[in-house]
This record gives sequence, structure tokens and C-alpha cells, in this order.
Amino acid sequence: MTAAQDPDERFTHALEQARYEGQLLWQIFGAFLLPHTVFVAFLLQSVFNNHMPDYEPAVFFPGLLGAVLCLPWYASYSRSSDYYIFRMAQAKAVEPPDMGLIAGAGERFSDGEQVEVGGKPYRIKRLGRVLRTKKSVPVLILTFLGVYLALVIWRGPW
Repeated sequence: MTAAQDPDERFTHALEQARYEGQLLWQIFGAFLLPHTVFVAFLLQSVFNNHMPDYEPAVFFPGLLGAVLCLPWYASYSRSSDYYIFRMAQAKAVEPPDMGLIAGAGERFSDGEQVEVGGKPYRIKRLGRVLRTKKSVPVLILTFLGVYLALVIWRGPW
């Protein structure tokens, strides 16, 4: 039997791919989060240092740019997240029976159910079950979009 046919070896490779996609997911998210955070901070500082509610091109146009840049941020996160989910499904498909790392107890735990390991119960806390990463990251991106749009509306030429 070759290494490519060995079930344990296939599972190890599948887990490595899933781990790689998970790391890539957070690197992509962080690569967008940092500049957006700095950008919003500078825009908000500009707005609150200038108390005139008039049209302010130095806030309006960067606000538009920030709003537009939320689209590639969301698209990149969404694509990378889908790859991670896909790689986890691949790993689950080749997981040796009764291992329970991804399928079985691992999947039930991820779904928010209580599972036992070594006679001890484990469960994701309530807030973690409600605000799963797949939902909370898009909410954060939409929050940035909302701030940008509020600045555009507030300091626009209308």
C-alpha cells in the first residue's frame, strides 16, 4: 500500500489542508481589518475635530472609498471561508471511523451540542453558539460599511 492510499496518511494530508485554509482565512481577514480600522480612525478623528456639519470632501470621498473597499473584504473573506468549509468536509470524508475529531463528537460540538470526552462534558458557550464566526465576521464588515456610509451621508454635499 502506498502512502497516498493509506487512510491515516490521507486524513493527515486533509487536516493539513484544512489547517492551511484556516490560517489563510484569518490572514486575509486581518489584512483587511487593520487598514480599515486605521482608515476609520483617521476619518472619525477628522470628523470630530471639525465640528462644522457641512460638506467635507476630505471625509466624503475617503468614506466612499472605504465603503467600496468593504466589498472585496467581504468577497475575500467569503471565498476563503468557503474553502475552509470545503477542506473540512474533505477531511471529514477521509477521517478514519470512530476517530471523532471532525465527524461524530467533533461535528456535534461544532453544532453547539454537548459532548463528553473522557467522562467530562464540553459545550460551546451560548454566545459562541449564537455568534458563530461565519456570522460574526460579516457583521463586523457590515459595521465598518455602516460607519463609512454614515460618514458619507453626514458629510456629503447634500
